[in-house]
Amino acid sequence: MRVLLFSNDLMPFENLPTSGGGLRSYQLYRALQGQGIDVQVSMPGFTFLVEKHKREIPPELQENFWEFGNQDELIRRIKPDAVLYSSNWFHVDLHLPLSVPLIVDLHGSWALETQMWRKPIDLDRKLRIFAKADCLLTAGERQRKYFYGWLVQAGRVPAEDFIRYIPVSVDPNLPQRRDDRVAEYPHFVSGGGWFPWQNQAPTLYSICQRVMNERRGKIEIFGSPHSADAASSEEREILEIYEKIKSFQQNSKHVLVSDYIGRDQLIERYRAADVAVEAMRYNLEREFAFTTRTIEYLGCGLPVLYNNFSEIASHIAEYQAGWTINPESESEIRSSLDTIFNDPNEVRRRSENAQRLVRDRFTWDKTIAPLMDFLRAPKIAERVEPAVGLITARTGFLTTHGEPTEIPFCKNSKNAEATFVMPADEIASVELQFGAAVGLSGGSPGAMAYRLSRVELPTWQNPIERLRGLEICRGEWEIPAAGDLGRQSIPISPLRGVSGGELMRLDLEYRASSAGENLLSSQSVTVVHGVLGATFPLVSGCARERGPNSCNIALSFVPGYDSAVYRLKVLSRRALEMARRGEWRRVTRALRRRVLWLGYKLREKFARGV
Repeated sequence: MRVLLFSNDLMPFENLPTSGGGLRSYQLYRALQGQGIDVQVSMPGFTFLVEKHKREIPPELQENFWEFGNQDELIRRIKPDAVLYSSNWFHVDLHLPLSVPLIVDLHGSWALETQMWRKPIDLDRKLRIFAKADCLLTAGERQRKYFYGWLVQAGRVPAEDFIRYIPVSVDPNLPQRRDDRVAEYPHFVSGGGWFPWQNQAPTLYSICQRVMNERRGKIEIFGSPHSADAASSEEREILEIYEKIKSFQQNSKHVLVSDYIGRDQLIERYRAADVAVEAMRYNLEREFAFTTRTIEYLGCGLPVLYNNFSEIASHIAEYQAGWTINPESESEIRSSLDTIFNDPNEVRRRSENAQRLVRDRFTWDKTIAPLMDFLRAPKIAERVEPAVGLITARTGFLTTHGEPTEIPFCKNSKNAEATFVMPADEIASVELQFGAAVGLSGGSPGAMAYRLSRVELPTWQNPIERLRGLEICRGEWEIPAAGDLGRQSIPISPLRGVSGGELMRLDLEYRASSAGENLLSSQSVTVVHGVLGATFPLVSGCARERGPNSCNIALSFVPGYDSAVYRLKVLSRRALEMARRGEWRRVTRALRRRVLWLGYKLREKFARGV
């Protein structure tokens, strides 16, 4: 079996540095390889780490770099049996139908991360990707419950195993502790980025002060904060503390601050240390997170000074593989440091417990089993439409409600009309249901003509808009001999500019043929389904029957999700909103992706033509 794995960042091949997302991708890659799967890797060709280390990336990996616009071509060329997007959903960029299973790995909540970094995401796109996926993976048990809510919004009520728990995992051959460790006991270590939703700066600052005050011990920090425009108060606090810690190393041999280093080098530093630090302040993202670096620490035999609210905290506490503390409590931090500084035998015991925990629960030969079960018997899920989208009408407003009835059309009663409020912007069509009449035979009884129009013309200032006029569309349907028209749709062109809230009228008129004229006046040619009693968005009933119990044509409204013009309008609105906020870089990147995609589609069309 061949699996094409799309990573969201640089993976740690040949001692390359990596991020949490790249490391998660690498772990899945190695786990699948260990099960005999042929895994083809495609990394992005444009992230910060990829650009910085491009010369060190092997040519065979660069050949499969993905960009927004070329993923369909990579799938066509590699011909996988399944496609896996690892470490999140935002890099899924498929435009052609996929004939093999689509697996999306959800390493954490991208929506929570970006919201805390004040960077909005396209939630409509997220729901559409979830609606297309055949299997989701998650790194934590708590995350499964969180993502079930998103699946319901995507229009899918999933089976129990639709989201499969694949925790962060490491190689079963765990690193051996180094016997030649440095004399500066205790030796603390911290690796990874400093993000606004991963704030452990105060804890690290406390440890730096402790080793400096006692003039023994050592702390090594690998990683740095990510710069951001218009930094939040928390980001400014992190940057200030980081700069203070950097200044400590100028005056103290006990503090070392370094930038990112290759993963193999980092593992060697972990093997030589005594305790890892990852006690981060509480936020919702951290509560759901199943942190990658923590499992790496534990696998290297490092007991972790960890927060007491995350999912991994319960594993650490159960195995006594570290210290779970409230990062806001100075007394708890102080108490833990007292133990670490004064009781090396306790630290050694917890180090052994850390590796025992990983051997029992977090090696990839064990954790990959749920994904292998799916690959052995894959199921293509039914495609669904998001239940939550950009159509702003309530679900109940898209179909009419009331006591069902039928409105007959015959020789002496030829027309009906319904006045209604358009329930939302970008409605693609209005639908109605016809039923069969009794006792008809022979040729066609006639046709049903329709006309959809505005009730009144708004007072537009722009004279060009007035050219749209009252009438939206008109046409007719030929009535078959059985008199049953079935379900009929009245399309609304996006160019007509019908907005939510406009007052509309639908007129139906029966036009009899010669066969229809010869029918008895008491015989019904056809009927249209209706409701008794007007409810929003209906505001009036059949022209032949007025009053509180008036009969209304039963209508339903179809949102324009799949309309190209609709999508163009939505994208234009977003671009204008981003431009209004001064986010020109995001507008430029989005435009670039669209241009690349259009070029790709044109090349595909040309190739097929050839």
